[in-house]
Amino acid sequence: MGFLNFFKKKKTTSDNDEKDLEQCDLKAENRTTAPNEYNFRYLQGLLSQGKENVTLNHDIVLGEGEESEFPAGILVQCSIDGNGHTIDARGKVPILIVSWHVRNEIIIENLILKNGYASNNYSLGGCLNNGLQRFPVTLLNCIGINSSAEKGGAVFNKGLLNLVDCEFKGNSARNFGGGIYNKGKINLKNTKLINNISTHSGGAIVNEEGELS
Repeated sequence: MGFLNFFKKKKTTSDNDEKDLEQCDLKAENRTTAPNEYNFRYLQGLLSQGKENVTLNHDIVLGEGEESEFPAGILVQCSIDGNGHTIDARGKVPILIVSWHVRNEIIIENLILKNGYASNNYSLGGCLNNGLQRFPVTLLNCIGINSSAEKGGAVFNKGLLNLVDCEFKGNSARNFGGGIYNKGKINLKNTKLINNISTHSGGAIVNEEGELS
């Protein structure tokens, strides 16, 4: 009896193991097909909480169908420490926009901005569109890559902008300013523009009645 009971117990344990494996496989499948929770909607929610600054702990990727919600990009309302993470617009929308109505200095640091696309309706600045004039916006230790716009493939500026220890590479403009299009004031410090192109002029920078230093 003890010998038979041993085999019965062994068989029962094996059946349970198989069920556990099936459940693990199902959970893995669900993780693979689940929608990305760290999307543009998630980041916009963080930036809308009234905090002075937000630190990212995840990469941010534009979610399926979100392009209709963010045709001009994510509205920046406070400072962002990217913590080395990436915001990827998947070539569908611009990435960040700083509006004129923001009432404080904005610092965006340690962040990679890639695959931004400013369309004909929202055609300015694939990575960043800055319209803040009363307070400075600073990009510190940021990278903008593989983005495009009508003007300012990576950056369009109509306000006060500091670019410090940044790199803009492989961006393009369908009109002017493959890297940067400036109509405001930009202070450049240790910032590189590499392999940016435009259809008409200013593969790196176009300065239209603005100031560069």
